[in-house]
Amino acid sequence: GLLLIHHGKYTMRFWGMAFFIFLAGIAVEVVGVATGLLFGEYTYGSTLGPKVFHTPLMIGVNWFLLVYCSLSIVDRYIDTPYFRAVGAAALMVVYDFALEPAAIQLDMWSWSGGAVPLQNYLAWFIIAFILNYVAGRTGTFDRENKLALPLFFIQMGFFIALDLWIYISAVWDFS
Repeated sequence: GLLLIHHGKYTMRFWGMAFFIFLAGIAVEVVGVATGLLFGEYTYGSTLGPKVFHTPLMIGVNWFLLVYCSLSIVDRYIDTPYFRAVGAAALMVVYDFALEPAAIQLDMWSWSGGAVPLQNYLAWFIIAFILNYVAGRTGTFDRENKLALPLFFIQMGFFIALDLWIYISAVWDFS
């Protein structure tokens, strides 16, 4: 909500792109859960709320949030649409890398075999690249949004802190 409050100009193109990314995020995750072909074998837990086809609706919100923030961040420094999409996709993969241990521990999702497959990060990069490239070409996201950068890094920092706590708790018993 705060990200949207600080967005500059609301147009039909903006809302259309936001809805497209939301739906695309849901769609790739539905396919991923059903087939295991995109990200690897995984299932969603109950933490993220209501689901459609075994995929939480919040996942579409997350894809939108991450594309918006990562594209807004790199858009400040990179002018070429292709390289902007590469940079934004790379940011999203780094974020996912930080998110995974905490997400698993918090029952957001779980991986078959317990380990996150490399395939997950490759698929994340490719899908994030496509979504960022399309969104970047439309110019609908506000590069001047003052919350995009701090929101992205505060969230990532939060998950890194959780990861550290999980690791430390596994090494030392705090009970």
